[in-house]
Amino acid sequence: MGLTMVKSNISSSQGLDVVIDRILATGRITLADRTYLMQIGCSDNALSFQEHDKINRVFQRLQMGLVQVVKD
Repeated sequence: MGLTMVKSNISSSQGLDVVIDRILATGRITLADRTYLMQIGCSDNALSFQEHDKINRVFQRLQMGLVQVVKD
């Protein structure tokens, strides 16, 4: 997933769910996924509590070593 796609998906809540579900199911995150989640978390778009919580769970698992960073 390139940076262009990341920018176009920022407002897509459904896209966010797909990315997070894939990361949690596989235990793997790409650098593009990480960038996408960071951009959404830092964007001016309002996130629901559930969306914010999902993003936090991914980063917590990453810090605990339960999610590995892989190449695209």
